[in-house]
Amino acid sequence: MAQGSARYERSAAGMVGAMIVTLLVILAFVAFRALNREQLSVQPNQVDYLQVVKDLQGAGGVDPAYPERLPKGWIATRAVYNASNYAWELDVLTADGKYIGLRQAAVRDRDLLEDYGYDEVKQGPTVDIGAMVSPEWKSWSFKGHSGDTVYTTALGLQWGDEPNPARELGKGQTVLVFGSAPATVIRDFAASLVQDPRAS
Repeated sequence: MAQGSARYERSAAGMVGAMIVTLLVILAFVAFRALNREQLSVQPNQVDYLQVVKDLQGAGGVDPAYPERLPKGWIATRAVYNASNYAWELDVLTADGKYIGLRQAAVRDRDLLEDYGYDEVKQGPTVDIGAMVSPEWKSWSFKGHSGDTVYTTALGLQWGDEPNPARELGKGQTVLVFGSAPATVIRDFAASLVQDPRAS
């Protein structure tokens, strides 16, 4: 009995040793692959936002503000008309990966800011951006988004009556431009906005 037990103990010790050696080999292989593998880069999807603008204009009565062209290295990653809140939405990444968003809807500026997550806003100075769609833009500060720069402007009809969400896009609208890019870059983006019809 004692001899059989010794054989069992030696056999168990050998199995544990073999498992440790196997594990070390696997770890060495994984480390080797990690050191010699090329860095993976995930590129965001690029969308043809000008085609979306053209389609919206062709639908009749839809007049979104948009940049005629983006600077070199910039891409549009999202361009949609959000039917749930009657909003034109455009997302852009700058050449260095900074985000800029554009939203346009028939609601007051504070309501539009709240719709997109900017609560407890405080209006700052009005900025003369010189954009074709509207020269004067309001700047905003708020809690919880200290790294963002935010501007709004009114298009078409000035506010007086209650805004009607079914009103034609582009008339009595608020445009919101915001993002993590530097303030000067966001102002330049806002200044580039137009509402020119795209060629049919």
